Amino acid sequence: MAEAIEQELDSLMRADNLPGLDFNASQQTVRDRRRFFVAIARGVVRHLQDNHAAITTFCQHNQTMPVTEIDVDYR
Repeated sequence: MAEAIEQELDSLMRADNLPGLDFNASQQTVRDRRRFFVAIARGVVRHLQDNHAAITTFCQHNQTMPVTEIDVDYR
């Protein structure tokens, strides 16, 4: 999940014509950023585990495309 977050940030930055992220793991700033994203990912997973009843999903298929709804009870 942390890698997906990092890739999404890189994509968003590039889409806004900003320099992409540096992925050189020997750089301290890259390791710090990855540590931050790992913390976010772990926090999200822990929150979902501790509050699994707060989030429900519903998937419905029609003739053209599947529709997924996510309902969140913020706790």
